[in-house]
Amino acid sequence: MSQEDKNKEWIKIGPLPGLPYAQMVCEVLSKENIPHSISQDGLATAYGFTGTNIVGNQAYIWVPPEFGEHVRQIIEQLIDHI
Repeated sequence: MSQEDKNKEWIKIGPLPGLPYAQMVCEVLSKENIPHSISQDGLATAYGFTGTNIVGNQAYIWVPPEFGEHVRQIIEQLIDHI
């Protein structure tokens, strides 16, 4: 199975309020050896913005289904103040 096929089976978690938050979560995922990928919606994608206060600037994290609940818990612990 190719990497592209594997990614099609992954689940989308989010939205997160911008790329910086997604990158913060992904640092933890890397340390825990959880495969992941980031995608971003909105104007930020078109223009390369990375701020968190841009309207419609949302980021998503893609992970294999077996890690979904654990990743949601990590996100809740890291950014529950938002």
